[in-house]
Amino acid sequence: MSLVYCIIITLVYFTANAIASPQLDHASLQQADSTESFIDTYDSKINYEIKEQSFHFTPDIRPLVPIPGGRQAFYTYLWDFGDGNFSTQKNPTHSYAQPGDYQVT
Repeated sequence: MSLVYCIIITLVYFTANAIASPQLDHASLQQADSTESFIDTYDSKINYEIKEQSFHFTPDIRPLVPIPGGRQAFYTYLWDFGDGNFSTQKNPTHSYAQPGDYQVT
């Protein structure tokens, strides 16, 4: 009789303050045989702090210049933060709810 093993890894989640100081909090690994009876469970506390932000910004368009003497700007702003949020401000600020890679346009 041979054993068939199934390894289950539970969800690894971030602490509540993940944006300011992301840390892996907890990981659990369970090993089961072919009858799905758990043989071993391994729990581990993991601490890893990211020391710096890692993003790069390279503009690929020239800035718009208003026409001298014009009454108002002839353009508007529309920022897409890549997470479903938008802004029409000239210099917006935005905080992300979850860590990840986002394309801002």
